[in-house]
Amino acid sequence: MAKDDKRGFQCPRCGHWDDDQVIDTRKIENAIQRTRRCKCGEITKTLERGEVTRLYVRKSHGDRESYSEDKLRRGLTLAFSNIRIESAAIDDIVQRVTEKARGMRREEISSHDIGNWVLEELKIRLREREDLYVVPFIRFSSIFRRLHYLHHIRDLVDEVERLLHPNSLNGTSSQLLQAERIS
Repeated sequence: MAKDDKRGFQCPRCGHWDDDQVIDTRKIENAIQRTRRCKCGEITKTLERGEVTRLYVRKSHGDRESYSEDKLRRGLTLAFSNIRIESAAIDDIVQRVTEKARGMRREEISSHDIGNWVLEELKIRLREREDLYVVPFIRFSSIFRRLHYLHHIRDLVDEVERLLHPNSLNGTSSQLLQAERIS
């Protein structure tokens, strides 16, 4: 094997390959910094970064496209239109969904999985701050789930009612819609 084919550390002073000892390791942002001591006495710092693999999304109709945080952010921004919310809240949802997608350690994720992860994040926030997340949850859900009929929307509103009031047995869409008209 030629020196050019080797992987590992080559001392910049003496040129030896892998004749070093790691004396310190630190995590810095998305990299690892190692302090190495060669047998010749030279101390060198190296910065190692993992290779980022591209993530693809398999759409419901079969097409495949690159995963885009910006596209996800735009979709959430539409769901939150005319609702006063800091962009950091949307960014947090995008970050969490992206972490879940990358955490799968697969090259391809279905758009269905991504949509469900967004709904999970919205549900968590809906339970914490219902006043800000009811409408975005309904907007995102109705588009993601392709709800075309009024009875489907009523079922979705009932689902939101159950999320907000899990101990209530008689939550109906009309109660939530009436509350929305009052506010």
